[in-house]
Formats: sequence, structure tokens, C-alpha cells
Amino acid sequence: MLNIAHSKRFCIRATRALVHSAQLLANLAFLRSQLNPGVGICAAVKADAYGHGAVLVSQVLVKAGIERLAVATLEEGLELRQAGIEVPILLYGALQDSEWPEAAEANLEPFVSSRHQVEVLGASARVKGKVVRVHLKVDTGMGRLGCAPDDAVDLAHSIVHSPWLELEGISTHFASSEAPGPVSVSRQFELFQQTLLELADRGFAGRFVHAANSGALLGHAATHFNLVRPGISLYGYAPAGQPLPAGLKPILKLVSQVAYLKTVPPGTPLSYGSKYVTSQTTDVATIPIGYADGYRRSFSNVAPVVIGGKTHHVSGTVCMDQILVDVGPDSGVKVGDEVVLLGGDAGAPTADDLARLAGTISYEVLCGLSRRIPRLLVD
Repeated sequence: MLNIAHSKRFCIRATRALVHSAQLLANLAFLRSQLNPGVGICAAVKADAYGHGAVLVSQVLVKAGIERLAVATLEEGLELRQAGIEVPILLYGALQDSEWPEAAEANLEPFVSSRHQVEVLGASARVKGKVVRVHLKVDTGMGRLGCAPDDAVDLAHSIVHSPWLELEGISTHFASSEAPGPVSVSRQFELFQQTLLELADRGFAGRFVHAANSGALLGHAATHFNLVRPGISLYGYAPAGQPLPAGLKPILKLVSQVAYLKTVPPGTPLSYGSKYVTSQTTDVATIPIGYADGYRRSFSNVAPVVIGGKTHHVSGTVCMDQILVDVGPDSGVKVGDEVVLLGGDAGAPTADDLARLAGTISYEVLCGLSRRIPRLLVD
């Protein structure tokens, strides 16, 4: 079955991302197997589900019984609501004052970290006539969002005593769950537990306590509490710095087709800057994908691609909309042949492989895939 996201018509573009729903569900099942009974999963589908298509992925997960979803921005949450997704949706990011009313209207569950946020959200909820469930965020060492542990009791008090807010969860975020760092998981975990005890002593307890992202889910079982928030692991990649567990596999395959083919003599320069010059009479294929699609210029001259079961490499500079591939003399390659650029066939690179070429991490490679690439659900 093919299900096309982000389009009301059948998309005929050759370049497309194939998202394998069966493998997504297998990854979800593996992650559940790592949890104790009663621990729920909040699936991170922010950044367009890490480049996989947020609506498409969320629909698969909801059908499979996922408890909650999470996004980073108001727009991401509204997109899911407009697609008919009704499960609880956590809203990770900090909002502008003008955004709180829409978050309340859409029944999103925002994280709050300051008295000002509590006051603005409470006023917005009153105007909308809706009680809003919120998650108190405590900064235990990430240094990004969250209140100081010493302020948690006062903030919880203001939430609980607002007639328009409900303390749904208490959370933190680990800075070094994937690889050792100066702020250790154990230190953050200890500080978070101390904060939870202080809150409990004052009678403040959320329905959910959550801290574990993918790295902590896979490597720090004590941090699971009663809800975990996996992201990259759902999509079949290990958190940065960790080996990939055998139970996880990538779910996305990026493909295109040969759009044009020509035979050129030796000494022919290819693409901008003439950074590749043919060494013999050879066939050159043009593929309709470029950096506007999120296929990076840093892949120029190095990224492997698979055509007809054979591995070749990008030849010359990646353009905005196309790449060139020297496929060799008498290649037998034809216009219309499938090109695998990421995942899938043997010889094709993974997001980790491409990340190493670009000096980054798999998250950035996947999240960078442009929305002009249609996502198709393959089942």
C-alpha cells in the first residue's frame, strides 16, 4: 500500500521517501520490550517526525495504540490536530505569549518553566473556557528550558491553584544520555529525584513523570519512571554515540530515478566548479535531487548511490535540484532506472553514513530532508 503525505493528488515526482510502516511498528514493539509494565510511550514526531512525515507517522502510531505524541512547535501540533489526530500531544518548545491561546484551543499539553508562562497560559485557558493540562519542566543540567529545581515547588503551587490548569506531568531532559559528558545522567537523575521528593512533600504530583529520551530509554532503565519520550530510536537509528540495538532498523528509503543520461569523452568537467573531471569515455546520469531537497552539498564527490544494484558516487558538486553520477563506460543504465540514495539496498548509505561524510549526526541528515520530497507509506 502507498499512502502519500503532503499532497491531495497523486505525486509523480521521481524523488521520494518511502516510509516502511511495518518496520516502524517493529521498532515500537522493540522499545516497548525494554520497558517495565505500566510505562507509557510518548513518541516524538517533532521536526516532521525527524524528516519521515509527521502526519503519516502519527497515523500509523495512533492506529497501533501509541499513548501520546510530542512536537516542538505550535504549528506542528496544529498540523496533527487538523489531520484528525486526537491523542494527547505534548508541546516541548517555548511559546510566544500570542501562541498560548491556540495551544489551549487545540488541547495541546505545553511544558511550562516560569511563573509568567503559567499566568499567560492560565489567562488563555480562561478565555477559551478550557482546562489545559501542563507539564512542569525542571532544568537539571541541560541548560536550555526548565525552571531551577529550587523554583519547582512555587511553580507547581501556581499551577495546581489555577482553576484553568492541571499538573499533568513533571519532567526533565538529559544532556548526556547518548554519550558521557560533564553533566552525567546519574547527576541529573539524582537532582530530579530530589526535586520530585520536595514536590511530593508539598503534595504536588503529576500524573506522569518523565525524563528518558532514546538514549536514556535504551541505556538507563532507572530513568524510565512511568513515561518515556523516544525520538530517533523509533525511526531505526541509535542516539548519537551509541551502537544500534539489533531490534531497531531504519524505516526510510530515499529513492529517485535517472532523469537524463549521456555519454561524454575523457576530460569532461561535471557540475559547478568543475570539481570532477571524467577520466575516460563514460556515461553520466543526472538525478533530480539536490540541496533544496536536503541532499547536502557536502555529499559532493563522496556520497554513494546505488543504480541497478551497483554502487557509484556523486560526481561533482551537488546542485540545488540535481546531482550527476559517473556510472562508467557502457553502463547499461537507462533513463527511468531507480536510484537509491539512502537506506534500503545493499551498498546504499544509511543516515549515519551520510552524517559521517557531512561531519554531523543522523538526526540532522534526516530532519534536513525537504518537504518537497513526498513521503509515501509503504506497507
